[in-house]
Amino acid sequence: MKVYEMLKNYRLSKNMKQKDIAKATHTSVTYVCKLETRAYLPSPKYLIAFCNRTGMDYRLIANSVIDERVNNLREILKQRYFNSGL
Repeated sequence: MKVYEMLKNYRLSKNMKQKDIAKATHTSVTYVCKLETRAYLPSPKYLIAFCNRTGMDYRLIANSVIDERVNNLREILKQRYFNSGL
């Protein structure tokens, strides 16, 4: 499961609104929305705050974050070297 799906599903399972999460993590509703719509990958600081405030086990999400960041890097490198003709 993708990070954005995990965050949203966990929030919904706790019957929390985006504004509740924003307040609990000291961020904005806009930031929470962008995380849940895949516009941003969350920072480690945000993930720790999210887990601490909601009770989510950090280990559940850590591997997904790593996988997504590796995949993003892989795509960047692939596009850079494939498109450059190397």
